[in-house]
Amino acid sequence: MTLHPTPASDPESPARLSGSSRVSPRPAEVVRFLAGLGSLFVISTVVFLAVWAAVLPLLFHWSPVAILSGSMTPAIDVGDVVVAYPHDGRALGPGTVAVFWDPGRASLVTHRIVGINPDGTYVTKGDANPQVDSTPLAPEAVVGVGRLLVPLVGFPQVWLAGGQMGALVAATFGWLLALWTSRWGLRTQFDPWASGRLGDRPAPVRSGRGRHAQPRRPKPARAWMVAAIVAGLSLLGALRADVLPGMGALSAVTSNSGNTLAAAATFCSSPGSQTMPATADSTIKEDDANKNFGGDSRLVVRPRDGSDPKRNRALVRFNLPPLPAGCSVTGATLRLNAAEANTSRTIAVYRVTSSWTENGVTWNNQPTFAGTAVTAPAGTGWRTWNVLAHVTAMYQGVNHGFIVMDANELSGSGQKQEYHSRESGSNRPELIVTWG
Repeated sequence: MTLHPTPASDPESPARLSGSSRVSPRPAEVVRFLAGLGSLFVISTVVFLAVWAAVLPLLFHWSPVAILSGSMTPAIDVGDVVVAYPHDGRALGPGTVAVFWDPGRASLVTHRIVGINPDGTYVTKGDANPQVDSTPLAPEAVVGVGRLLVPLVGFPQVWLAGGQMGALVAATFGWLLALWTSRWGLRTQFDPWASGRLGDRPAPVRSGRGRHAQPRRPKPARAWMVAAIVAGLSLLGALRADVLPGMGALSAVTSNSGNTLAAAATFCSSPGSQTMPATADSTIKEDDANKNFGGDSRLVVRPRDGSDPKRNRALVRFNLPPLPAGCSVTGATLRLNAAEANTSRTIAVYRVTSSWTENGVTWNNQPTFAGTAVTAPAGTGWRTWNVLAHVTAMYQGVNHGFIVMDANELSGSGQKQEYHSRESGSNRPELIVTWG
């Protein structure tokens, strides 16, 4: 029998695969494997940032806003997403990053509050703008306050808003390519250091009459996969996805020309609004502390008459409409119609925090209440209160309705307000809830 020597250059040569020699992977294999790890890095990073920008806001009914211009650079760049929580716009301080509606542009704007005017309106400014905004910001125009900054993931909205379809198509192609090439970093057969060529066991030897059994290959390079994924997740810190305090501490700079924000993105599946009728209401009276007035056609509010215990308060409750997927409350207005009024008074509304029943509540067993007072001047006809902060808290906790009282009920002379109750047959209490 004639033996044919095996060339040393044969990739299956025993000399090449023997335990005494260690074979270096080919450059092309290394490049392919590293490309797969890079794809895993990109995929894990994008997914992680998208969770911060989309999934977490869903849990807390916050709103993600894509930044389309550079008016807030370098603190907030084009393509970043500012996650804002709903706010009624009251008691905000300088430094707050506010998301608000600008009627002049018919759009949402994200700028920083830099001052407060004597009339209670705010002075706003983009960090990169040399001048403050020309129109003062009214508290009721505030939609939300920046709470979280997630970088880069808003670029698809930037491209859509700017008609940059080429960039959008290129990004889509790049994402599909990353998904396809990620297999090079996941599957053992593409790992040049775990493919059985380190010479620690015999390799198959081919001959004209058959083949020896294949040896077991080492386990996949799981350490490499874990390292790539962890590196992608850690990029969140490197890209400064900072938590923005409500009374914000982003560093202000003025370096660029006067860019302004033109639009905003939302993940709300079906924006809209709904007017809800009252489901329960009643007056409670300090001078008749154990009596229930749930069946009356009027809701009475008044302060004390000197030292006489004659305070009256009104309780009203509504069912809240369910919010569509991805939506958060952007507006809430309480409406009461006054049949009688003393216009010298201011009326305050608070959020009720314990249970009560229409036909059982009295002054002595009245529920507790909390939150910042929302006020409006007294008057006849429809009176409105911006109760966005209260309704947001109800969606996040429990809905027990509102309590309505004189804003200074310990100092008065019995000035009375009478509102139509739900038993009156017309002009009943309403709650308008808007979401987006």
